[in-house]
Amino acid sequence: EDKQQLTIDKMATNEFIKTKAIDNAKKNAKKWIGYPQFAFITSGGLATATFLVGEQILEIDDKPAFMGALIAGSSGLVGSYNHFNKLDKKSIKAINPENNMLFNEIYYKEYNYRKFKNIIASTGLTAAAGTLFFLTTFSLGGDFYFGP
Repeated sequence: EDKQQLTIDKMATNEFIKTKAIDNAKKNAKKWIGYPQFAFITSGGLATATFLVGEQILEIDDKPAFMGALIAGSSGLVGSYNHFNKLDKKSIKAINPENNMLFNEIYYKEYNYRKFKNIIASTGLTAAAGTLFFLTTFSLGGDFYFGP
């Protein structure tokens, strides 16, 4: 009788932990919706600023200025990703201070799935919005020639 009750209590506790882990993962992964926009602005801003400083102020030729801009833009992407990852590490310590293994296993599986899904969806929306902005802002005059 007591063994059966203990088994039922353990199953209920495990179910509660699973539900809590999934709910927290869904909530915490939402911040990654903003990653593509943040990374685009950060890397684009760094690359543009580096190119303009190199070309206009330091009077460097185009190729070296472009290489510097490429490196600065790439560091903007890496820096953005690292910033979001640091936020992740803080949030998991806050919601699971006792470091429950079942919670961690379920949380990370759900979190990685949601994170990937949010980044892909947000990237698609950002690309669509950027394309729409470009097409409504700039007139190409119907001249789409990509020849040699």
